[in-house]
Amino acid sequence: MVKPTSSWQARSGTVGRWTTGTAWLAPPVPDVLRPFVDPSGRLVQVPRREERRVAALSWVAHSLPHGLELSEVELNSLLREFHDDVAMLRRYLVDDALVERPEAGRYRIPPQDRDHATPAG
Repeated sequence: MVKPTSSWQARSGTVGRWTTGTAWLAPPVPDVLRPFVDPSGRLVQVPRREERRVAALSWVAHSLPHGLELSEVELNSLLREFHDDVAMLRRYLVDDALVERPEAGRYRIPPQDRDHATPAG
């Protein structure tokens, strides 16, 4: 079991709900992503087309608890709620500057106002 160093903990099976004193729901799935998201809110595949992939990554990033610095293990735990290939998601999120990597093994989820705009539905 992962012991978080921050004050969050993912609730298994409930994408976008984190305990930080109160539950927080993920943003609604944009229409463009509906073919890629199953009823439980997990990505069944990451879109290949760049426009849709960016929308999917933005949706995932906006579903994460903002303003935290996490270890790689902690971030993986959060990303696993969205897709089993956490390394791919993590790499794409960092490449698109939706998650920062200040040093090896550490990740920062920027405050939401610094993220890309939430994808339109």
